[in-house]
Amino acid sequence: MAASTGRADLEALSLVSLVCGRVAHDLNNLLAAVDGYAEFVAQAVADRPQALSDINEVRSAATRGAAFSKRLRQVGQLVEGSPESLDISRVTREAEEQVRLIIGDRVEVVLALGDALPAVRADAQQLQMALLTLVENASEAMPAGGTLKLETFRQGEEVALRVIDQGCGMSSEVRARMYDPFFSTKPKAIGNGLGLFIVAGVIDRAGGRVDVESQEGAGTTVTLLLPVAPG
Repeated sequence: MAASTGRADLEALSLVSLVCGRVAHDLNNLLAAVDGYAEFVAQAVADRPQALSDINEVRSAATRGAAFSKRLRQVGQLVEGSPESLDISRVTREAEEQVRLIIGDRVEVVLALGDALPAVRADAQQLQMALLTLVENASEAMPAGGTLKLETFRQGEEVALRVIDQGCGMSSEVRARMYDPFFSTKPKAIGNGLGLFIVAGVIDRAGGRVDVESQEGAGTTVTLLLPVAPG
């Protein structure tokens, strides 16, 4: 089953991005203080195993909160960026090392990158952020291993970056809400529901669209489509 997103309401997206960026800044400061004081307490109770275990749980929660804050900062960055003419294959290849770090050894990474593709206009850092977000999703969907394939190719007047996994796939109910901010089917300790929202925001701001094909038990294919740059 497939789903697609076109241009979002950029005014609403800008407002959400601004709020998330400010919240992330304040949240990061609070979490840094919590972790710092927890470290002091951990040193004071080093000879009390149960108390030390409880403090380590506090520090673990602060670490998860920092990961969530990072996602909020990424949403805040959607209103920033400097679009430029990009070779989408080069951007993908430059992210290969990070892709393999995220995926790990249990998943095979296959690259099928087109040569001499037309340029697109986007912010390179944001485009890589969108790609790595999809790779993270794919990694979490394939806990037992599999193959992750990254493709780039021309499709009419668009250039495509496609991410194909062999993971658990999504139900029709999940697909209907997959772009909703803060919606997640993952455990709270792992998911924050901002992944596909960020991806859609990056591609919307570049004038493109996202196509998603997914079926439970049969994997997910996400295609990022960006218009060929003028000239």
